[in-house]
Formats: sequence, structure tokens, C-alpha cells
Amino acid sequence: MKNIIISLCALLAFSTVGCVKQTIERVKVKRASVIHLKDYPPSIDEGNIGDYYIDRKTGLLYGPKTDERGWGNTPIRLVSEKGINPNTIRSGQGAPDLTIGNEGDLYLDTQNQKLYGPKKNNSWGIAYTLGDNNPWHNNQLSNYKLSDDRKTLLAWLNPQTVHIDMRADVGLSRITAIQEKAFSYQFGAGGHEGVFTSDPYAVKTIILPATVTEIGKSAFEGLYHLEMLTLPRGLTKIPRSMCNGCERLSIVNFEEGITEIEDFAFARTKIEKLTIPRSVKEIKGYAFAFCDNLDELKLQEGLKKIAAQAFLGCEKLKVIDIPESVTSIGSIGDFSFSYCPVETVVLHSRTIPKFSSVEISFRRTLKNVYVPDESLELYKKSDWADDAFKAKIKPMSQRH
Repeated sequence: MKNIIISLCALLAFSTVGCVKQTIERVKVKRASVIHLKDYPPSIDEGNIGDYYIDRKTGLLYGPKTDERGWGNTPIRLVSEKGINPNTIRSGQGAPDLTIGNEGDLYLDTQNQKLYGPKKNNSWGIAYTLGDNNPWHNNQLSNYKLSDDRKTLLAWLNPQTVHIDMRADVGLSRITAIQEKAFSYQFGAGGHEGVFTSDPYAVKTIILPATVTEIGKSAFEGLYHLEMLTLPRGLTKIPRSMCNGCERLSIVNFEEGITEIEDFAFARTKIEKLTIPRSVKEIKGYAFAFCDNLDELKLQEGLKKIAAQAFLGCEKLKVIDIPESVTSIGSIGDFSFSYCPVETVVLHSRTIPKFSSVEISFRRTLKNVYVPDESLELYKKSDWADDAFKAKIKPMSQRH
């Protein structure tokens, strides 16, 4: 097996070094391909576009890596199932002649980037096109599992998928629901023959179809590589922990129609700019907690309640602009914006909203509190906050 891998690396390196411009799945490669040798399946962060990867433990060949599919969906098995020896790698330009090689050998067509073998019963079998990875295409490795009525996505089965646009797939374009923990599928011994049994999901973008109206809790939780999520207009509720811990998620495209964002929905993500749809009535506890990069928050008229610790620990959030429609902020003993470096608070309500307490954790950073001009005296004379806080209250007309 070791000889196979070494020989294959040499041949692939030889066949690609001379290429100055090679088109693979609409990705132009202007460098020599590198063969990565490891004892485990590849992660999405390893290698560059055009590279190959061999898992020595399973004898599987992945690649070439592309921007759209990462390392691909179906790797090539480099050894025959019966373990015929010796498994020599041969090469040439064009398809192999039947007189070449022995039983169990592999053949690399360097001209057309195809791999034949293992040779069996005096036949080289079907050629594997490097870049498509499998002449059987992706149908043998199911990407997802649907409910019997085909309306619910039960599980995403292929952890190597990089971009998912459900609108473009016939089976997914009409689903109405995504089941709880759909992207936390556990692969067992009955899975896809030693492929992707423990890798984290590689998906970077997910676009949901307009038909989806319900998402189960923790549906996308912990997708480490997820960067962008587009939600449909028909969705009315963001479930608990939907994207909790998606540590690279920076863009979420919301649509009007959502009325509630539940606990921990986007906690520990990298969202930078956030505009809450006008349709949202309530943001629940810890919904955006520890979003370290959040520096711009737009809450719109229509919002009624911001629960305790909803924006806890957002370390770059300096301005809080509370719409007039908000009647409740936080709960007993817990403010909604604890441990945020807030400098400016803007309160649009002409009557004082129901505060659990005025947050003391940003007292050191707080500079200004703006309220409607006609309500200035009400805010200053009421006992809703202590004197130190009320001393920073100013009329809205002074805000620049």
C-alpha cells in the first residue's frame, strides 16, 4: 500500500507540474498540484484548489480540490477490495492497452487526467475522471434524507458539501421543514463505507427555499465552517440554538415575516452587521450572546420585548438604539446588553420602558443617553435609574 501511494504521488506530481493553466470545475489552477498524505480524511481547511489528498489508512484518493465542492463527494479507492498484490501504479498518455499491467494494478492517463483499475479479469474497468471523482457521480452517496412525504429535510448526509442552495435541487426546493439537528447527523458503521465517518461539516453557505416555514431547534448548530445563511420569507420563528456556535457565520440574510428569535439562536457567531426585521416582536435570552464582532445593530419599530442577556458580551457594540415600540428590556436582575462597551443609548419611547435594572456593567463606557425632547423631564425625575445614570440623559435634538 505504501508503494502505491508513493508511486501515485510521483506520477500525479509529474503530470501536473507542467501545467501552467488548468480548468477544473470552473476554477483555474495556476500552480502545481500538491499531494497531501495523511492517515485520516481531509478537512476543508487543508490544501489549496487543485490539490489531491490520500488517506493512507483507508486507501482513498480525494481531489482535485475545488472551490465549489471542496475535496469532493466520492473519493476513489486505490486498492482492490481483495487486496491483490502487487498493486503497481502505471502511467501513460491515453487509455491503457489490455496487454499492460497485472491483476490489481492501477493506471494513470496523464493526458486526460483519468485513473483506471484496479485491473481485474484482464480488464481495466471504467475510468475515474480526476475532478469528477466517480463515474457513478454523486447519486451513490446521498446528500440528504427526506421524510416519507418528502416535505421535511431529516438529515444532511454529506459532510463534504461546501455550498448548499436548496432552491436549485428538485428534491429540496419544495420542502417545508428542516428537522431538529438536521446537520448533526452521526455516521455509524452502517454509513457510507469508511467515507466521512467523523469529519465536521464543510458547508460554508446555505440558502433555504421559499417554501420552508419551520426549522427545528439546533438545526445548524455548531457548523464550524458556515459563513453565510439565507432564510426564507415564509419563516415565522427562529428556533432555539439554530446557529449556536457557528463560529465563522458572519452574514445572515433575514426576510420579513419572522416574529420571534428564540434563545441562543445566533449565540457565539461572527455576525458583524445586524438588522432585525420589522416583523420581529421578541428577541429571547442569549439570542445574540457573545457575538464578538457585532458592531452595528439596528432594531426596528414593531419590536416589543428584548429578553435578558439577549446581547450579552457583544464586545464591539457601542450604540444601542431602542425603538419606541419596545416596552420591556431584560428581566429581574438581568439586563439585555450586559458586558457590552456601550457609549450611547438612544431611547425613542415617550414613556419609560419596563427595565429590570439599568446595566451597571457599561457605566465606565457610557457617555450619552438620548430621549425624546418632550419626555426629558420624565426620564430625569423618575426613579427608573440612579442619579449617575440620569445625569447623562440628554434631549434627542442634541444628538449629532
